[in-house]
Amino acid sequence: MANTEPYRIVSLTLDEKIDGMYHTAQIKGAFLDSVSNSDKAISEFIKNMRDRTNNRKRNNKKLLHGIFHLAGLPESRFESQYEDFTSDERRSLKEAMIQIQAAISWMPKDIAI
Repeated sequence: MANTEPYRIVSLTLDEKIDGMYHTAQIKGAFLDSVSNSDKAISEFIKNMRDRTNNRKRNNKKLLHGIFHLAGLPESRFESQYEDFTSDERRSLKEAMIQIQAAISWMPKDIAI
């Protein structure tokens, strides 16, 4: 039977969206061997957020620390390099980043100040 509706939307809760994104990331890691690429990208992201030549260093550092806090990392690890994190810390960090990605998709696109 053909769909006669002009469009259909499937509305997910934020938790459902996060769970779906976690599941997708697990599939990518298991079948696409993209874990090392993901690790490289996250390491580069952290380096860019800490870059001293960036005018907004303080804000970027606060944002980075917020991600670390959401991941449950102790404050003593906030200045560590990604390569120095344990596998559990890396997983927690990736899960926090996925949670932020899902939440950002709900943020209004047109914000005026």
